Amino acid sequence: MTPSTTALPSARPSAAVLRNKGVPVRVHATQIAPGGDLDTGPHWERVLLGEEENPVPQFETLHVRFTTLDLAEIEEKWGGITEWNEALNGSKSNAAIIDTFAILWRMPRERAGTAMLDGALDDYAAALGGAFLLANGGEVDAVVRVLESRVTVTGTKRKIQGLAVGAQLDEERRLVGEAEDALTKYEEEQAKPEQPEKPKRTRRTSTTPNGSDTGSEPVAASTSSGP
Repeated sequence: MTPSTTALPSARPSAAVLRNKGVPVRVHATQIAPGGDLDTGPHWERVLLGEEENPVPQFETLHVRFTTLDLAEIEEKWGGITEWNEALNGSKSNAAIIDTFAILWRMPRERAGTAMLDGALDDYAAALGGAFLLANGGEVDAVVRVLESRVTVTGTKRKIQGLAVGAQLDEERRLVGEAEDALTKYEEEQAKPEQPEKPKRTRRTSTTPNGSDTGSEPVAASTSSGP
């Protein structure tokens, strides 16, 4: 991703920031656009500096965090957490993500959508998943893994029942378990005493009457005595 489309920070957020402020995300700085309609309220635009021919966008950091009030408002808007999850995975998932950030950031919907970086919905989806996991008592390390795995998140995987967090962690546990089992099996195999190789004996034939030797033939040694 280029810097203009990366919403999550490159450095790992500290545990204190995650617990007390939430998941940091990068957004466009916004301002009220001139000529807003008094009936519909102000319109919002991104802040651009520099010359008109070479505008430079300005960015800022906001945090994604679910408070009890946020969760209550989500329940009111969608009818419940399950319904909210379905909306995030439905045909209008982008609208649901923008509406969610409008609630979390206490912003008008238009401002929240304008502030979000273009092409970075997967990053924002991962931030929602991490913040939701934190709000439900998740460990900081698990949240960081969710954020770092954003490169595998697609539009069909923006799930808030952990935003596929539960599935990701279950898969991770399965893989770790398989690795531990393989290591245990390897160590057990290495600890087994080496089995001595069975000795072999050579059966020699007598010389034939015409003086030719029939040669020798290797055969497996037998511990039992024959007749």
